[in-house]
Amino acid sequence: MAQPAVQHGTVQYYQNSRKKACAACRHRKKRCDGNRPACSACSKWNVECIYSPSPSPIEYQGPLVPPPTMDLENGEAQMAWGLGGYDGFSQMGTPSVHLFHEFFSQSLANSNMNLEISSSYSPSLPGLSDFGDAMNMLPSLNTSDGLSSPASPGGSMASQAQMVELAQIFFEQDHSLLPCIDQQNFMDRLNDPAWAASSPLVWAILSVAARRHNLVVIQSQHKVWHQKALQLLDQSIISQGNTLRDIQAAIWNIYLHYISGNSVKASLLLAQAYTLACLYGLTRIDDDRRPSHVSLPFSNTAEEEECRSTMWALFILDRHNSFLHGLHFVINDRLFYVDYPRDVSLLQTGLSMKAEGREQFTRDLASLQVISLGGMTGVPTVRLLQKAIVLLGRITEYGNFVPLDSNQKQRADEFRELQSSLTRFWLSLPEPLSSITNTPPKDVPYTTWLIIILHTCSILLDYPTSVCGKSGGVLKNFVSEAAGESRGFLQAFNSVQAIIDVVKQTSSVSASSLVNPFLAPSYFLCCRFLLARWRQTQKQSHRFDVDLLVALFDRMSEMGIQLSQRFKELVEQDLQNDGQIVEDPTGVLMLSNPGSESHSPVSNLQFRNM
Repeated sequence: MAQPAVQHGTVQYYQNSRKKACAACRHRKKRCDGNRPACSACSKWNVECIYSPSPSPIEYQGPLVPPPTMDLENGEAQMAWGLGGYDGFSQMGTPSVHLFHEFFSQSLANSNMNLEISSSYSPSLPGLSDFGDAMNMLPSLNTSDGLSSPASPGGSMASQAQMVELAQIFFEQDHSLLPCIDQQNFMDRLNDPAWAASSPLVWAILSVAARRHNLVVIQSQHKVWHQKALQLLDQSIISQGNTLRDIQAAIWNIYLHYISGNSVKASLLLAQAYTLACLYGLTRIDDDRRPSHVSLPFSNTAEEEECRSTMWALFILDRHNSFLHGLHFVINDRLFYVDYPRDVSLLQTGLSMKAEGREQFTRDLASLQVISLGGMTGVPTVRLLQKAIVLLGRITEYGNFVPLDSNQKQRADEFRELQSSLTRFWLSLPEPLSSITNTPPKDVPYTTWLIIILHTCSILLDYPTSVCGKSGGVLKNFVSEAAGESRGFLQAFNSVQAIIDVVKQTSSVSASSLVNPFLAPSYFLCCRFLLARWRQTQKQSHRFDVDLLVALFDRMSEMGIQLSQRFKELVEQDLQNDGQIVEDPTGVLMLSNPGSESHSPVSNLQFRNM
């Protein structure tokens, strides 16, 4: 409304002619265009747009002068008139957060989400030490936006009882693979419908657990809930939500990509989650040289310990997703300053405030051998598994990435150091872990995983086989070396047979421990060696062992692990051809099938005998 003309007497003033911001924009401290019935920002976010009631006029006696600046609600008018316009994002965040926003804005621009980010967006970051709920940064949610409870657009809705049931399934059957969440804290928060509806972590957990549910109507929601988890994760990151919860949500979304056999999507989301962790200093929790301006967003010691477990879960995912393909890892362990966490069973029973039980992580291979920790009766099996996966990554890097400035002597020294470290690791294992049959039942899943990973390290060290991940067949020099009794092949094959022995022993103790999706790449690696050896020796026991591993792939497929089905299809392709491979003039290896004019390309990667 226009201001009245200057005159003497009594006059009514209106607080200003500027359009008032809606409640949602004021909560997010975002400039509002004041459109009615809904502003542009609320329309884009699909949230309810609410304006406070219009102010009553103010009477003023005497000559008319410009209205006092303090008359506007909450002092906002004083800023608007006195400073010539108010920008709700006048405070600038840290430079790294701005770069991060640009990175994710570009990612979202290329996605199919209907989410637009203004080019003038300048996120305000009160301080990295503020570790508040993501709901404080997200738009207000209501029952009309389709997110009032975990339900898919057009799909069935999960009741509170179903959410609790699915969460319990998750913690009982899946969480032990990548332990990173304080179970009691999560279950308590799950009772808050508003938090559950807006949390990408909740939706990711529901998606993981839905695969195992006995009701088809719940299983059918798996993919839809996964997509909703990804959308909420993008929104939470842009809105600067709870960083730790966002990374945990990313971990289980990456896990879903991994078991679906989509290593590319898993790698891309891994890169985003790792970048987020780096920007907020989560990869430098235990770095004594961490810059003073990097303030870790933890409210207590228990939350800090939960973050250590989260970062190691991300590390394990990264190594398992890439080692078979010989791809570069996302996480650089030279810049990974996160100590080994305490016994992860505390995540189930409740984290204490004590700091005993941690062990410093370094790249020194000598630190990987088993050591006794003060105040502890033995070393947790999960700790040994984490160290074995570190060694797996180092061996993979050695076999597939040769530094430009390295020489033959350096490579030989590095090989001997890796070989010595692997041997010391084996020799330092506690006695109960030397045999599956002697292992306590509660430790069988981790012990099986640990021993198979160590044998996989031996295979990759003696005979690098990065081609096994994507090849459409077996390479010619691989088959020829199997026939020629090469030293490298035979040493690797001994480790393959050791893995088969572990599978047979574990099947009589805990068959469920064998259907770990992170063991699928090792099983496939064994199939490649067994088939190559079977073709040359015609020893039927090798063929039986292949059938055993294929049966494991089938069992995994029944559990919704599509990755195992892809491995099985590759093994079946190997069985259908005679293993002969020729090299065409262009340098691309081609697989020739008898009686067929067609050729299928095979990755031009070479095996190297150490």
